[in-house]
Amino acid sequence: MHIVLALLIVISLIILTVFLLRYIFKLRMPSFMTNQRSEIGLGETLYLDNKRRLVIVRCYGKKYLLLLGQNDLILDKFDEHDSVSLLEQEQLSN
Repeated sequence: MHIVLALLIVISLIILTVFLLRYIFKLRMPSFMTNQRSEIGLGETLYLDNKRRLVIVRCYGKKYLLLLGQNDLILDKFDEHDSVSLLEQEQLSN
């Protein structure tokens, strides 16, 4: 009787450990390894030279074109689903 009780306790601890490990790894797992889409992400990167690069960053439904280097600049901002950027819209309206 004691052997069965001990076996049940060991099996319960193993199951509890498995669920606990799954929970911990789920919290630490990056979004690209899960099916969830992150609200912030890196699109494309174009290296201009050794010091500067153009980067498209996605953040909460908007995309930003950044020039990264010694002085970081936001060059353009556009909606994720629009094909025309806000800078192009301003140029077309003028």
